[in-house]
Amino acid sequence: MGELRFWGRVGFVALLLIGLWQFLFAARAEVLLHVETTQRSIFKIYYRSAGEGWSEYRMKMAALGRGKAEFEFHLADLRHISELRLDPLEGKGEIRVISLVLHQDGFVPLVLTSPEQMKRLVRGRDIGEITLDGGGGFFITSTGHDPGLTWTLPRLSPVKIFPWVVARIGVLLLLSFLLVLFAQKMLPRWLFVPGGLLVVLTLVCVMAGVSRFNIHPDEGVHVAAAQYYTKYTLPPPVGDPRAEGTYSGYGVSRLYNGEIAYLFAGKFARLLAPLDLPDYIAFRLFNAALLLILLSLAVARPVYRIVLMPLLLSPQIWYIFSYWNSEALALFLTMIVAAQLVGEHSLWNRLLAGERSAFTPLHLFGLGLLLGLLLLCKLNFFAFLLFVGLFICWRFFLGEIPLRRDVVLRIVTVTVVALGIFGGTKFFDAWNNDFHKSERMLAACEQHAEPACKPSTPLDKKFFRLQMKDRGVSFNKLIEMHWGELAFRSSVGEYGYSSVPGSFNYYDFVRALMLALGMTIVVSVCLRGGLKEISLVSLATACCLALIAMAFYRSWTADFQAQGRYFLPMAGIFSVVLYRLRASLGNIITVSLSALLFGTSFYSFIFVGLAGLDKVALPFN
Repeated sequence: MGELRFWGRVGFVALLLIGLWQFLFAARAEVLLHVETTQRSIFKIYYRSAGEGWSEYRMKMAALGRGKAEFEFHLADLRHISELRLDPLEGKGEIRVISLVLHQDGFVPLVLTSPEQMKRLVRGRDIGEITLDGGGGFFITSTGHDPGLTWTLPRLSPVKIFPWVVARIGVLLLLSFLLVLFAQKMLPRWLFVPGGLLVVLTLVCVMAGVSRFNIHPDEGVHVAAAQYYTKYTLPPPVGDPRAEGTYSGYGVSRLYNGEIAYLFAGKFARLLAPLDLPDYIAFRLFNAALLLILLSLAVARPVYRIVLMPLLLSPQIWYIFSYWNSEALALFLTMIVAAQLVGEHSLWNRLLAGERSAFTPLHLFGLGLLLGLLLLCKLNFFAFLLFVGLFICWRFFLGEIPLRRDVVLRIVTVTVVALGIFGGTKFFDAWNNDFHKSERMLAACEQHAEPACKPSTPLDKKFFRLQMKDRGVSFNKLIEMHWGELAFRSSVGEYGYSSVPGSFNYYDFVRALMLALGMTIVVSVCLRGGLKEISLVSLATACCLALIAMAFYRSWTADFQAQGRYFLPMAGIFSVVLYRLRASLGNIITVSLSALLFGTSFYSFIFVGLAGLDKVALPFN
């Protein structure tokens, strides 16, 4: 019976891997583009199926330099593409397309330079002459600023690939066998989590070292704020000349938002000053050091192996640690707090259990400091703190925490310390600005913001993504603008300023995996858990939905930004649920789905993020 179960698990994992291969590789068109031009420009390829319009979300582009260049990228499934639109240049000029080939497993390649395919080209606006090249390519002349031509694709001709299919299935079966064998050995002690975190840390360090400065979201203003704290310790009042150069296009400086991450990163950079590193590299290493600490905790303490597992499930989390931003510290503190909440031998739970050794001023202050620092992080992490409070109340309700005066007093003491740190910081900030910070912030925004973002600019002339509710944009219209889809993509693998996305197949497959994992959790809890487990999952789900609602409302009323980083507190919430329900969720299906999410994250981070982002110029010949 045990052997039959083992091979059943191998078969299940093999089916998942075959599906992964089909979505990410086999069912995708590969584009091979070889061009030559004398100017710098952009070559765009849009694709659509019959009856659809053209969209920026169904487009790939290649940055052209002077001379010859070869590009290789992927589109969607050719079977669902009826037409391509080629925008060969941005502006007037001429480009030589040496070859353009579309290839997909199971079908004869489509070659645009063949005479038969050339007849399918339809000229759009700003397209001049199209002349064949004796060498096999063709020249396109652009007469305006938005040239374009369409290519109606012919019917695909299938070819036999049976031997390759058999070979791939054999390889995937072998890999499935090794994965299941590995899971059975490593699952009981969750030892795969430190190994996965080591892989993540390696990739994070590579990204931090090779990616160019300020190609990541708002890294320039984050660096400017942290640089201030390499020289000073206290924040400046609003309008202080020392804050010049730290303002964003919105007229806002990160020095004024009260986040503690910039102070820590600035002092960390001072420690690395003897290495003579660029400031942005030192700040990136601060985030990498936070991940190293989490890895060390996972190696040393079993509780962290379970708590930190959610960090392995999305490359967007890895990306947060690979460039300088303030979210990494907030996520780091969130995971520490999560471990304190659930660890049977944590200082917090020893305190609640009434152990005298845990009831010391130093311990109380340490726990209060931990919560206080989290209060001084990004506002969206207040959703996790809300869950913390509800989780403690839930434990009181179930009788896990005795409702005694001394226990309540200890909780109140830790809370007072945390609120004291938070309140004291806010009071100093108000005093530092003569208790007129709001007025000063408004004046600074008016002075430093771009014209389309100034408070005094009429609403109809402001940046179109600002104050959409005040513009009369309805709730439903915001949904029609794909807020949910954009937020999802930027949660599971989108890099740069949303300029380096994955393929549609990748997002569809990750969506399917996450839905399958969610359904597995629900079914496992319903079948193997009880009212306690179901109520905890419901509580966590409610907090996550509240966080999504807050992010949506902010996009509607303030600035339309569907960014996955707003949902990072969910990782901490999921950590608590995972640890509490580890007996129900520690099964081969949950682990296999999680392993596939780790595999897709690995693929996305390397072959999309690292491959697509601009790199630093290395000083080598």
